[in-house]
Amino acid sequence: MPTTSSATSTRALHLYRAIWRASRDMPTARRQQFVRGKLRDEYEAARQETDATKISFALDYAALQLDTIKIQAASLTKLNCDPLYHNKREI
Repeated sequence: MPTTSSATSTRALHLYRAIWRASRDMPTARRQQFVRGKLRDEYEAARQETDATKISFALDYAALQLDTIKIQAASLTKLNCDPLYHNKREI
């Protein structure tokens, strides 16, 4: 059975930690838990993968997800701080 390279393992761990840290910026504990749950599920599902192409795709996808999480955290935090969002009155 082929093993993943040290560089691939290092990149996977780096992305895992970066996504975990990025989840801290989510505006609610529920959102944070959702991101962390999906993170764990996705990494566990890919843990035994040996196909280099699939591993490369998964790592690229994780990097894209990290960017998405950062953008969502900023947008949701801004929205959550907007008083008009919470006071949905007709103007």
